[in-house]
Amino acid sequence: MSTPTRRAVRRTALSFLAIFGLAAASISVVAVAPAPVAAATTTASQSTLLYGFDDGTTQGWAAGTNVDSVAAVTSFLNTPGTPLVGSHALQAIAAGVAANAPRVIGVAPSTPLDLSTAAELSVAVNSFGGAPSATGYGVTVTVRSGASTVVGTATGFTPDRWNRIVVDVSAWAGRSSVTGIDVSFAAVGSSTPWGMRYQIDDVAWSAASGGTVIPAVTTRGVTSVAADDSQIHIAGTVGASQSVQLRAVAPTTEVITATSGTAVGSTTANSAGSFSASVARTPIDGLDPLYLRFIAVVGGEVVGTYRHVDDFAMTPSSSRPYPVAVNKKGLQVHLSDDAEELGVQHAAINIDLTEIMLAAAGPTADTIVFTSGGIDYYFDRAAVAAMDVQIKPLSDNESIVNLIILAGDARTRPESAQVLMHPDAVLGAGGGVLPGFNTVTADGVRHLTAAMEFVAQRWSGADLSHGRVSGFIIGNEIDTPWSYYNSGHLTIAEFVPEYERALRIADAATAAASDTTRVYTSMDPAWVQPLGGGPTKSYAGKDVLTALTTQTTQHGDYDWNVAHHPYPENIGDPAFWDDVQATADIDTSPLITLKNIELLPTYLSRTPFTFDGAQRRVILSEQGCDTPGGDLAGEQLQAACYALAYYKVKFSDGIDNFILHRHVDHMFEGGFRLGLWTWDEDRYDNGGSANEPNQQKVIYEVFRDIDTERSLQVTDFAKAIIGISDWSELVPGFDASELADRPLPVTVGAATTGAPSTGTTVLSDFATGVDGWRASDYSSGVVNASGALAVSFTANAKVWRGTDVVWGQAVDASAASSLWLRVRTSAADVPLAGAPTVKVKLYGADGTIAEGTTAISATGQWTDVELDIDGWTGRSSIERIKVWVKGTTNVTWTGTFEIDDVGIG
Repeated sequence: MSTPTRRAVRRTALSFLAIFGLAAASISVVAVAPAPVAAATTTASQSTLLYGFDDGTTQGWAAGTNVDSVAAVTSFLNTPGTPLVGSHALQAIAAGVAANAPRVIGVAPSTPLDLSTAAELSVAVNSFGGAPSATGYGVTVTVRSGASTVVGTATGFTPDRWNRIVVDVSAWAGRSSVTGIDVSFAAVGSSTPWGMRYQIDDVAWSAASGGTVIPAVTTRGVTSVAADDSQIHIAGTVGASQSVQLRAVAPTTEVITATSGTAVGSTTANSAGSFSASVARTPIDGLDPLYLRFIAVVGGEVVGTYRHVDDFAMTPSSSRPYPVAVNKKGLQVHLSDDAEELGVQHAAINIDLTEIMLAAAGPTADTIVFTSGGIDYYFDRAAVAAMDVQIKPLSDNESIVNLIILAGDARTRPESAQVLMHPDAVLGAGGGVLPGFNTVTADGVRHLTAAMEFVAQRWSGADLSHGRVSGFIIGNEIDTPWSYYNSGHLTIAEFVPEYERALRIADAATAAASDTTRVYTSMDPAWVQPLGGGPTKSYAGKDVLTALTTQTTQHGDYDWNVAHHPYPENIGDPAFWDDVQATADIDTSPLITLKNIELLPTYLSRTPFTFDGAQRRVILSEQGCDTPGGDLAGEQLQAACYALAYYKVKFSDGIDNFILHRHVDHMFEGGFRLGLWTWDEDRYDNGGSANEPNQQKVIYEVFRDIDTERSLQVTDFAKAIIGISDWSELVPGFDASELADRPLPVTVGAATTGAPSTGTTVLSDFATGVDGWRASDYSSGVVNASGALAVSFTANAKVWRGTDVVWGQAVDASAASSLWLRVRTSAADVPLAGAPTVKVKLYGADGTIAEGTTAISATGQWTDVELDIDGWTGRSSIERIKVWVKGTTNVTWTGTFEIDDVGIG
């Protein structure tokens, strides 16, 4: 898939007005349940026009029973007075017969219409009102194929506005040869003679893949909103030469009327009805108009619907290309040093916005001030720095980092920005673990906007000194929101618009920081069948995708993507190949698990769900394999699960990564053991966290080497467990020659033989500064200390902590046989941390890594370390050097180590 920038992507208006859930819409929908079709829809999908009358002719439509004449018209007497779409509609002038007598118009195409791929046929209808003594109005649409017909009758019709009649033809055999379409209008409950007129427009058909129907984008009112560095540019269509008032409306406004929001401009449409205007990006009520909705008002009525910015033409803080990974292997990283040892290409990290954002200013030294929409907001400097420590080592290693954006339960933390939490969230006993974001109050939206702008600018903007984030996952498993995005009891129709505000805010904020970042929604395995809890606690993922697509396509589409969690159907049983609820039919499968995950990108490739003609991207941001029983057999089953899952995803098109959950078993994760490491109970008992590493499990080696030349070797055992003799039996497209896409590190000799006396080229002597070296894994800073580099840190003694340097110009060591450096730790730390070890890593421009490990002095003396690089192919162009140090115990080690006199010879 290509990776266009935000500026290059824009959703164009489609064929007819969408009306799904709009309080101030100028068109209503009447669903028709025609016999013999049992199901009816309530909206119309993206469509193909059959009759639009914009050529000024009737296009073959003719007057039928009780209609005197038909004509293509540009205006008419009844409200709204203009065609729904384009320049013309078809008007029927009806005889003064009984009000309840049918007034019929119809068309018999000269060549039968082939609608064999259609799911629906729809007609927009408007009419006079005021039939004497009438109790209502009805429309009948008849679709004919020879003697076969589908007849649908709609009541509840509203005169003096456009109503869309949507007829389900998906099960009608005659749709491949449609010989006629009739529209019949009548009043209900009155036989009093009534002369009247009615109009039709935009007769269209639509294909709804797999029964999914997505409303199309409006072509009336505001149809395009673009943002540049200083202005918002609004364009749209109304009636010819009409005066248009443009208004900006807050995202929290539920019912939009002609007086909603703030008037920001006015203009007059041209003779074709087109208008455009530009307004300044001056904050309104603390929000940049980048985040507002825009409406067009004509004659005191809202035309069409509201629209957000859908074209980001700003100059972003960063235009760096999206990073390129070697493969799809990823991990929810807990140990940054180990992530490098494992060759992690994609990382996911949780960030709780309530932990970094403050309710009010704290002490100056402890607070970062950030301005959004003209208002100052405050962030906890230490909490933000802790995120830097997690993010930067990963992106420095060229891992693609994704942040999972969450609101934590901050009820007991009054210093935190609790306003980020949804006010109706039910947390704790009987409720959820995490709240949803507050997008229902103005203050909540302002704080969320400021938080997302801060996060995006810090980790995706121009400054890379804090690390780089390329993806933002908004919330967690929103199709089961009661657990991890609790917004109270909401139906899917109530929930999705609230959630989508957060997703859209994130998209706009990140677009201002970088034109290549990506935003994702988050979904669990539930597909056709919700996971449980009732209709206000969980939803079918398929329905959520439909509702989310509907919401975004109607109001200004943008490039949101899907972060899916295809856990096995029983999370405690890693044998997902035996899942029975993950079927091969994406339209009916209860679940999407690792067994059938390849179906998801295929589904998202269907036209209703694409963006700018392309599939929305899919990442697998959280899924794992349990270790049942916690014994060797359980570990082997866990590793087999991962091996098959990785191979499936590797050879599945349309999936960008596979991020495993989790790095280390967690003591309080419902009894599940999903990690590459066992937990360290002793460290927990002594004040550590519940997921500190103890012992590597069988899966560790499989994960580490599955993308190397050792891939088949480390996974061979798994075939017998799964019950196959060859991976191709369960992995379509499996190709063993494509497995080794990451070279193994080259282990070189490391000795402590003393520094060379001559023939050394000094790379860093730290005579006056830090020579470009920087803090890396678990290190909080580097300084020059009396002519050496001192690296400070606080971390579990058993993990690597370090420093590295990226050379502005690669070092040519092709004539050298060794790299030397001096290193020491404090002797006072040894009783606590254990005997120290150093690892030196050299990164070649050819993609190879050389590394050597050796023990160093436990008495605080300088140790001269020599790496033998004579046989390493990367030595002719060394781009980076990293030095790591660790101890042997599991206690927290706070201290420093020093390096000096780095050279080659």
